[in-house]
Amino acid sequence: MSTGDHLLVAVNEGAAFVRIEGRGTYKISGSLKNFGQAMLEGNRRELVLDLVECQGMDSTFMGVIAGLCFRFREAEEVKLVMVNLSEKTGKLLKTLGLDLLAETHPMGELPEAYREALQGYDEMEEANSPDVTQKEQAEIMFDAHEKLSLISPSNQARFKDVLQYLEEELKG
Repeated sequence: MSTGDHLLVAVNEGAAFVRIEGRGTYKISGSLKNFGQAMLEGNRRELVLDLVECQGMDSTFMGVIAGLCFRFREAEEVKLVMVNLSEKTGKLLKTLGLDLLAETHPMGELPEAYREALQGYDEMEEANSPDVTQKEQAEIMFDAHEKLSLISPSNQARFKDVLQYLEEELKG
């Protein structure tokens, strides 16, 4: 990707790993959504998002994370874990309530199990970035903001206009 924003992935028998390099934005949110769905279909029980190289996230990307958290809850005994959160990324997640949906670990407080697992993934591959149409991108964005709105009343108010705009765009 020319943007400098990358989604790197790896899998083992029980878990899947994602490392965000640069910013987690709408441009790579479809790749995260697809990878998370494939992880579920592959019977992986855990998705670990490593945010050590993540410089920030937009609401669409965080909405895709929320959507995965909701899907994982439905699947039972599947969890999403976010590790190596900077102060900035931790605040972003907390602002929208994502810290209530997923297990989170700030930078420097990585549990041993994840430290060992993440060290084994120096050779992560870039996730396929499917070419999406403008309509498909709008659908991803709508779904992401809808999921964020489910978390709290303040998110409903925060994203009401965005959802209205995207809904109009999808109709047109």
